[in-house]
Order: sequence, then structure tokens, then C-alpha cells
Amino acid sequence: MSMKFFMRSMMGALAVTTFALGTAESVAIVDLSAGPRRESLIEAGLFFGGGYVPDYPGSNENQARYLPLPFIIYRGSIVRADERDGVRARVVLAQRVHMELSVAGSFPVNSKNNAARQGMPDLDWLGEIGPRLTVFITEPKAQTRLKLLIPFRAVFSSNFQDSFKHRGFSLPPGLVLESFDFIQPHWRGIAMLSATFTDRQMNAYFYDVAPEFARADRPAYDARAGYLGSDLTLGMMIPFHGRYRLFTGVQWSYRDEAANAASPLFKSRTNYALFAGIAYTFFRSQRVDKE
Repeated sequence: MSMKFFMRSMMGALAVTTFALGTAESVAIVDLSAGPRRESLIEAGLFFGGGYVPDYPGSNENQARYLPLPFIIYRGSIVRADERDGVRARVVLAQRVHMELSVAGSFPVNSKNNAARQGMPDLDWLGEIGPRLTVFITEPKAQTRLKLLIPFRAVFSSNFQDSFKHRGFSLPPGLVLESFDFIQPHWRGIAMLSATFTDRQMNAYFYDVAPEFARADRPAYDARAGYLGSDLTLGMMIPFHGRYRLFTGVQWSYRDEAANAASPLFKSRTNYALFAGIAYTFFRSQRVDKE
């Protein structure tokens, strides 16, 4: 396996959990981990997920995205790797306060397939990494729990050929409500409300129009730092036949008063996304996690 293929697969795995929805913490809806129950320390399996998602925040065009991938879940007490937050290291500062290192990502966009961006450079794969403060507002092991997420991430882009660039920083705080045994035993429902703030460099990646790409209906534009938008995400995970997990969800984004609503590339104050996926676990360790 080449390093390029490995890196593309890793970024793709992150993209599946994020679904290019603009808010990195939306990965919370794709949760194959145990929650308050004790499950195997290690699981391995195959995952297929897809969605109908906006090209970028504020785009008026959606594209179908899908990706099949293997997955590994590791539920260590400090280092964990699951579909909820990707790979992360966790330090428990207090019973209800955790500091985590987490990553996320999103799909690329071919500008030829987006009317607003035609003739402009493509948008590459995006990856994000940084610390996140998680504050459990309710009891962490309760069947229904509410938590506050405060992440701060560095953002990078790559085409896995000849480009790897730092694209700025994002701050997407959010409230997550999780319900275990939702509707039926072992089903899980998740609702998340978040807002995203990004620096000028990150917003420039989405909204800048350099003079050489300007045209009559797309004047030159310099993006500024600030509010990117708010997201309401609803999701459900349903286990069945022992080794399968089905998840589905929707996200609605509202971008009124966004810092770069004046950009000619900002085409819609609302976005929506639909997504679904299925995971099959073919290996579970005998040892269980310690939580």
C-alpha cells in the first residue's frame, strides 16, 4: 500500500464522518462507540457511508458523496479511535471535564462541477486537528446526556500529489444531546446545535476571488475572519443482527449574518445535508473497555 493511498484513505475516513458539513464536530452523529455501556476494547470491520451534501459552506449546489472503508475502534482509557471523533487522546481533568485531541476532515470539490467556482482552483481534501474541551452538563454515564464541546482546530488541505498547505483555524463550539436506548433498546439518537467561527485564512479558502479569476458576475473579493454559520444536526444509530450498525441523519445550516455573505461565492444562506451509512464488525476482542 502506497503512502498516498494510505493518506487518502485516512482523510476519506475522516470525511465520511464529517460529510463535508462545515462543522467538524458533526462527526458526533456517526458514533459506533459504546456510550455508557461497556463493550470490546478493540473492534474491526467495514464501513460504507454516503450523503448528499453542499460543496462548501454557503454553496447553492449539493453533490452525492460516498466512500467504502475499513475501520478500527479502540476504546482505551486515554487514547481512543472510534467513529465518533476519529483518533484522539483524552485527559480527564475532572469527572465532567475532558480535554481531547481530535481530528476531522472533508471531501474535495472539483470546481468544474460548481457553477460559482468554474475556472477557479479546486478545493482539496481538508483535514483538521487540535484540542477540544468537553464539558458534560449532565452525568457522563447517564442514558440521556448533554455536553458542551469547545474545539479549536488547525486546518490543512492536500490533493495528495503536490500540495499540502495550512489553511487557518476554526472554532466550532456546540451543544450535543445524546439519548441511549432511544425509541428501542440499543438505538441511539443524537442532536447537535453548533456555530462555527474561522479566521481570515480559512474563510479565504472558501470565499476569496483573486483578480485573475474575477469576471462580470464574480468580482474580486477578499474574505475576512468571523462567523461562518450555525448547524442543527439530527442523527440516529441502529444496531441490528449483532454485527451491523445503521446510521442516518440530516443537517440544516443557517448562515445569515455570516462574515462573508458579500462574497460572490456565497450563494445560499441555508444549506442542508442528508447522509446514511452502514458498518459491519467482523472482529471484537474478548477484553472490554474500562469505562
